[in-house]
Amino acid sequence: MKDRKKELVKNTLIIAFGKLSTQFLTFLLLPVYTSKISSAEYGNIDLIISYSTFLIPILTIQQEFAVFRFLIDARGDDKKSSEIISTGLSTMLKILLPISILITPLLFTLNIQFAEWIALNIIATALVNFFLQVSRGMGENLKYSTACILSGIINIGLNLLLIFYLQWGGQSILIASIVSNFIGTVYLIFSLKLGNKLRKNLITPNTRSTLIKYALPIMLNGVSWWVINASDRTILAYFVSLSAVGVYAAANTFASVVNGLFYIFNMSWSESASVYLKSKDAEEYFSDVFNTMVKIFALICSGLIFILPIIFKVLIKNDYSESYIYIPALVFSAFISGIANYYSSIYSALLIPKKITKTTVIAGIINIVIDLVLVYFIGVYAAIISTIVAFLAMLVIRHRDISKMIRVKIEKTAVFYAVFCFIAANLFFYVNDVWLRVLVGILFMIVSATLIRQILKTGLKIIRKRAKV
Repeated sequence: MKDRKKELVKNTLIIAFGKLSTQFLTFLLLPVYTSKISSAEYGNIDLIISYSTFLIPILTIQQEFAVFRFLIDARGDDKKSSEIISTGLSTMLKILLPISILITPLLFTLNIQFAEWIALNIIATALVNFFLQVSRGMGENLKYSTACILSGIINIGLNLLLIFYLQWGGQSILIASIVSNFIGTVYLIFSLKLGNKLRKNLITPNTRSTLIKYALPIMLNGVSWWVINASDRTILAYFVSLSAVGVYAAANTFASVVNGLFYIFNMSWSESASVYLKSKDAEEYFSDVFNTMVKIFALICSGLIFILPIIFKVLIKNDYSESYIYIPALVFSAFISGIANYYSSIYSALLIPKKITKTTVIAGIINIVIDLVLVYFIGVYAAIISTIVAFLAMLVIRHRDISKMIRVKIEKTAVFYAVFCFIAANLFFYVNDVWLRVLVGILFMIVSATLIRQILKTGLKIIRKRAKV
């Protein structure tokens, strides 16, 4: 078990390196976007990407996640692995390609800007996502990370070339995404040696049925998440302006850093939750992980808010300056969202993914209602407040429901640290008094030192406990 634990840690670090590298490269593009693309055009691109994110789970039936899950069980069985990959890809392409092709004339008819690139972006994104999950399912995490880094480097290079030198404007973002994702897909197909695994004669109705049955609740959950994330942009575009969407998107880029870190954590946690679900000390272990997660991410989020006054002017240009005041609230929203997703892994481990969808749908409804009620009065703040309330509702509902099956004990100290960190960070961010900032900064460093010591102590406790299992 010790070797297994080391393998899990190694794989998590490899995946984290790939995802964080991509996230960092994307973050570097923010000054390019905000200096060369107007907030209205950037808002339009952000809407296109948001609606593509909505369509992809439907058009792919989330086959990538089903393939990943069943490839884990089929490791060592080449024939079964080939059957799963071939059937999953066939199922996805039979829906993805025809509909993507059919929507293009419709987009031109509706005079949608950049219509010629939208379907290609959907196809490219769906394909790279599929083969990235195939890579993980086969245990090839190094190739997963390599593909992420390769796509990220190509993406940033093309953006710089197309935006700075060729002056192609907003469409450059879509073109760079298409090319980089296609190259990432080609790399994965060849590096994983999938040529012999992708065969028509290996496609079976039983495997197709199994994959679809598993993936449908995940698909519905993906659509529900889109409702939460993209409804804000849609409502802002309709009731305020595309420029407001651009400002919101720029502010949300900082929160996406937190989302990316939570995504990496949850990829590792989802496997651990399934492995240790039936262990004797499962509740203690789950509680330790939860409280350590809250402390770590409270420190990361508050630290990000503390350095924002320094990095904002470097990263954000021109007519995006308004986004500055929205960032702390969006970072807090990402924090709550990440904690709520902790419980998703437990639902998956318990084999009840329908409850993930149910709670996400409830949060989506709350988000839309609050957004519509407040948008006339407070504009962009309506999108932020509605998202925070929706994620808080999701968190509370999931915690209460999971507690009926597995008791996750929340430490008062974890809650105290999280509350203190966010209050201190926001005081430092919004208050201009120098002496108050110095005092808050000193208190934050003292508390952070205590927090880091506790995190390390608990982390060692978790590792030792898992090594003995």
